[in-house]
Amino acid sequence: MSIIASKPKSEFSTAPEGLHPAVCCDVVDLGTVKVGDYEPRHMVQIRWMLEDTDPKTSRPYIVMQRYTLSLHEKSKLRPMLEAWRGKKFTAEELEGFDLEKLIGVNCQVQVVHNITDQ
Repeated sequence: MSIIASKPKSEFSTAPEGLHPAVCCDVVDLGTVKVGDYEPRHMVQIRWMLEDTDPKTSRPYIVMQRYTLSLHEKSKLRPMLEAWRGKKFTAEELEGFDLEKLIGVNCQVQVVHNITDQ
């Protein structure tokens, strides 16, 4: 008997590019991930639910971004969080900031399509 694997048909649309009202709906710990030729890094994925809905499914769009789990000043995560919060991190917050506090927090998300072969 054959066991056949196939690529599932996509039942959703890509979120439209632009600025959207959103709410953080999930923060996922991806663990240690090797990215390109760089050393493995501890990564997280932040997911947002947009106010707009997918016309094919009538469900809200979900968009996501991966970040190295670091609040270093040159990281991608820290400036994004500071812009979202509207203030810089205090020295105390830099010692440890719980990303799960972001779940349920409103924001605006700039959607830019980044298509990859995955």
